[in-house]
Amino acid sequence: MDLSVRPNEGSVIHYSFLWSNEHEAGITEGKKDRPSIVILTSDNGKFLVAPITHRGAVEMTGLEIPTKLKRQLGLDEDKSWVVASDLNRFTWPGFDLRKVPGADKDTCIYGSVPPEFLSQIRSLLASLLKKNLVATIDRDEGPS
Repeated sequence: MDLSVRPNEGSVIHYSFLWSNEHEAGITEGKKDRPSIVILTSDNGKFLVAPITHRGAVEMTGLEIPTKLKRQLGLDEDKSWVVASDLNRFTWPGFDLRKVPGADKDTCIYGSVPPEFLSQIRSLLASLLKKNLVATIDRDEGPS
């Protein structure tokens, strides 16, 4: 997979996301590869990503992704949410990146969300951080 193109903040990548409840249970690898949104990047190559899920945000705090945006990214038509309360942190390029399924190019990047949508996610994240409702898992451990 071509990892020479580094995603920007707002990029949606295909990633083996590890949920905090899986991590707490001693699991070290994500059970499912899924689209995840790059929320923040740093000069030292650290990335912070939030998962996209079909599960309704009833028990989680998330933001629904508009159908039009899902189409633009090449995602399915089912309702999906960005979960801002469960994050993974890794150093680019990381061990858990995956090729976008069905993509013509050998890439882990689906595309990007508009700046306004990224801003909404960040606002939600900021409010959750104030309430101490965010779990962040460091994924720099490498493959098992």
